[in-house]
Amino acid sequence: MISKLKEKFSNPAKALAVSLPLLFGSAANANDNMPASFTPDANLNYVQNCVSGNCASTHGSRWSSANPNGVAVSVSMGLQPLTSDDRIQQVLTKGLELHGVENIKFFFEQNDASASLISFHVRGGTEGPHRVSGKIKQVVEEVARYAKTDDPVLLAGYE
Repeated sequence: MISKLKEKFSNPAKALAVSLPLLFGSAANANDNMPASFTPDANLNYVQNCVSGNCASTHGSRWSSANPNGVAVSVSMGLQPLTSDDRIQQVLTKGLELHGVENIKFFFEQNDASASLISFHVRGGTEGPHRVSGKIKQVVEEVARYAKTDDPVLLAGYE
């Protein structure tokens, strides 16, 4: 197998053609790479034409910088998600609202990993990524507490 890889990469042009899509993602629409078993919810905020692989996270960080008392949630949906995208949004919205956060924005993207990953963004910072699991409950509580803080040190530059 190693010899076959060496053969393919001995030609610089072939090596570049093979490695560019791996490094920078496909230029095609992210939804084109989804398996037939997974269909994204058309009502959710999927980032389109993402070529870097972390567009949802970038959008979440930017939104959270502009909304210092809000929480952005970026979700990279895996190829074999344990739960649907709308269910993730529903559960996390309820969890954040239970802890007093009302300003919540979701950003979704399709990735090529098997598992889905969730990141939370508050004031431009990022907590995560986290896998979809029972531990996410504690993360939601911690992120909500941070979003609601009125500590002047944490709010510097937002007043």
